[in-house]
Amino acid sequence: VIFLTISLFAKQDFYYGFMDTSGKQFDLKTKKQFKEGFVALQNIRQIMNDGDVKEAYKQIKDFEKSNKLPMLKSDSTLLMCEILLRMQSKRYILEAEKILETSINSAVIKEESLLDAYMLLVKLKLQANKAKEAQYFAQTMLENYDNPLRQAYAKIAMAEIMIFQRDYKKAHKFLGDVLSKTNDINVATIVTGKQIGRAHV
Repeated sequence: VIFLTISLFAKQDFYYGFMDTSGKQFDLKTKKQFKEGFVALQNIRQIMNDGDVKEAYKQIKDFEKSNKLPMLKSDSTLLMCEILLRMQSKRYILEAEKILETSINSAVIKEESLLDAYMLLVKLKLQANKAKEAQYFAQTMLENYDNPLRQAYAKIAMAEIMIFQRDYKKAHKFLGDVLSKTNDINVATIVTGKQIGRAHV
């Protein structure tokens, strides 16, 4: 799943100097635990990307049982749901859908990861054949994000829904709008990869 825009790599420095609710920096033990957890999640993601989804699933389940750091819960939840999506089973997809939607609503997913979560949830809804619900969350992204980059990803999500519904004209309208306005190479690459179904336009 290539749409995730905020990686664990980008978060290491952010969290490593993180402060607790009292305004104090985490102690050395907590920082060490975070670094170890961060590396563990990187390794699990690599296993998933290498194609061993079952092993990745086993390891993320073990990680979630042992993790005591709330600051890693958002990342581990997103990775869990991404792995469940890649299991390509309706049971796992419905499980991931429930986990992710509950995590968003209960603020388990951190603010800076909400876009990733919504994008993933749209994919899960489509895989569960719930296009209307997917459209609701894509529309939520369009309405809640005014940042141009986040708007671009929201429109890509809308295009995915249109492609799923075989409404290729609307899909290409969304994708064309994104491509005409973006100078982000990652966004352009994703849009180019979705330029399908032109014969239907």
